[in-house]
Amino acid sequence: MKEEDFFRKLKKLRQLKPEREWVFSLKEEILGPEKRGLEIFPFFRPIYAFVFFLLLLTGIFQTAQKALPGETLYPLKKLTEKIEFALLPKEEKPKANLELLNKRLAELQEIAKMNEVKKLPPALNEFQANVSEVSRNLTKLRKVDKTVLEKTLEIEKTKQEVEKVLGTKLEEKESENPTKIVVKSMIEDLEKRTLSPEEKEIFEKAKEDFAKENYTEALIKILSLSK
Repeated sequence: MKEEDFFRKLKKLRQLKPEREWVFSLKEEILGPEKRGLEIFPFFRPIYAFVFFLLLLTGIFQTAQKALPGETLYPLKKLTEKIEFALLPKEEKPKANLELLNKRLAELQEIAKMNEVKKLPPALNEFQANVSEVSRNLTKLRKVDKTVLEKTLEIEKTKQEVEKVLGTKLEEKESENPTKIVVKSMIEDLEKRTLSPEEKEIFEKAKEDFAKENYTEALIKILSLSK
C-alpha cells in the first residue's frame, strides 16, 4: 500500500463516528451503571443547604436565650425580646415588662452565684434599664390588677434573694421603684372603695408600711385585700 493511500484511509477512519448506544454501553462496562440518585442530588442541594441554615439559626436562637449579659449571644437574646415585646397588645406590655425585669434579676442571681465578676457591671446596667422601663409603663397603667401585684411581689422577693447573694443593695431611684409605684396606685384606688372593718384595718396598716417605706410589707397586705 502506498503511503498516500494509507493516509487517505486513515483520514476516512477519523471521520467515522461510533453509534451512541455503543458509546454508552462501553462506558457502562468500564465505569459501571450510573446511579440515578446523583442526577437528582444537584436539584436538592439548595434545599438541603437551606434546611441546614434554618437548623443552625434555630440552634443559635435557642442558645441565645440562655446567654448572660457580657456574653456574645446576649444582644441576640435582647433583640428577640424586643421583637416579641413590640408585637404585644398595648394593655399587656406592663405585665411583660415585669416579666423581663424578673429575667434580668434571674440573670444577676446566676452571675452572682457563679461569681463571674466581669459580667456583673453589664448585668446591673441591664437591670437598671429595665427598672426604668417598668416604672414608665406602670405609671401609664389605668388600673393595677392582681396579676401585676403578684408579679411585682415576685420581683421584690427575687430582688431580695439577689441582694443576699451579692451582699449589697441593688440601687434604684426612689421614683423608679416598681413596688412603690404599684402600692401607691393601689392605695389611691382603695381609698375610693367601700371596705369592711377588717379590710379597713389591713388597709391602714398597709398605709403605715408605705409611709415607713416598707413597700414589700405594704404590697403583701394590699394583695390580701385583692383576693
